[in-house]
Amino acid sequence: MSEHWNSYKKGFKAYLKLEKGLSNNSIEAYLRDIEKLSSYLLFIQSDANPNQLSLADFEKFIYWINELGLINESSQAHYIGH
Repeated sequence: MSEHWNSYKKGFKAYLKLEKGLSNNSIEAYLRDIEKLSSYLLFIQSDANPNQLSLADFEKFIYWINELGLINESSQAHYIGH
């Protein structure tokens, strides 16, 4: 994962903790979601940083994790709602 992603994850984690007041378990779940996204980007050999992703990128990601059986319908709603 590139340095862009590491700094993004740190900032996002701080935001979830300080601004949203989420529990550590919830924060870790969000960070796992980001890990799945970064794994997908590695798989497709994309070096995009978080600021370069489009809606189409996220749609392809959800399709990919669905095809791998990594999520069910309720989890898809979770991803889409973010």
